Amino acid sequence: MLSKARPLAPQERPLRQSSARVAASSGGLQALQILFIVGGGLLLVVALYLITLASGGRGGLPPVDKAQAARALLPLPEPGPIPSVVADQVAALEAEIARLKGKERLAKQQALVNLLIGIGRPDRAALVQEELAQAFDTPEAWRRAGNLFYDWMEMVDGPAKAALAQRVIAAYQRVLEKEPDNLDVRADMAIAYLYDPNNPMEAVNQTRMVLAKDSTHVQANFNLGIMLLQINRLEEARAQFLKVQRLVGPRSPLYAQADTILQIIHRLETSTP
Repeated sequence: MLSKARPLAPQERPLRQSSARVAASSGGLQALQILFIVGGGLLLVVALYLITLASGGRGGLPPVDKAQAARALLPLPEPGPIPSVVADQVAALEAEIARLKGKERLAKQQALVNLLIGIGRPDRAALVQEELAQAFDTPEAWRRAGNLFYDWMEMVDGPAKAALAQRVIAAYQRVLEKEPDNLDVRADMAIAYLYDPNNPMEAVNQTRMVLAKDSTHVQANFNLGIMLLQINRLEEARAQFLKVQRLVGPRSPLYAQADTILQIIHRLETSTP
């Protein structure tokens, strides 16, 4: 069975000049789960078309119909349970939030988000942070909501993943309305589009937009390599991961991840009849 790896998630982005967060992985290669699709399927057909565009094809993609996307939003999955050791503390905060208004309510909601993150419940934290983002309507608040929905998305499979991808996209779109040149957020949003049944074609389009602005954007280069690998474009995928290694240098943990994927590519090439 082939090894699996996935694109770089927000919390795994390699260190960039100011704002990126470094991957923290107890297993060393926790991020290495290539979403490797073998055989046919609609996603492969769509991805092949997109990669052709990204590799220099002519034309472009139509703008996203936001109204249509909103009408087709999938219902969110139920969040997980609260650990019993902190259940009373969470319940007390929720009770305070229910009776408070204005700034005091927002402050307690922020405290609840931090508590839920601390106990490993990004699912519940995302729902509260979304309310905060609606209240504050700042790029920072929406980005945190998007990151938390992204973390929740990583915890589930099937239709639940698609529903959460749509929430990730919606939150990051609010950031980009205010900060259209935020390439890190756009790169994160591109990955969520891979799981959105309404518009998976946007995945490579958004990645391509990032690289058009900054050809050295590490996350976008890494993720484009994953997308190329998904459709068996091995030579182009190899070039992407070699580029990632040149960009980050041998001391970066991402260099080793790229090297592992390059070994996978080599095995695939040598096993092909």
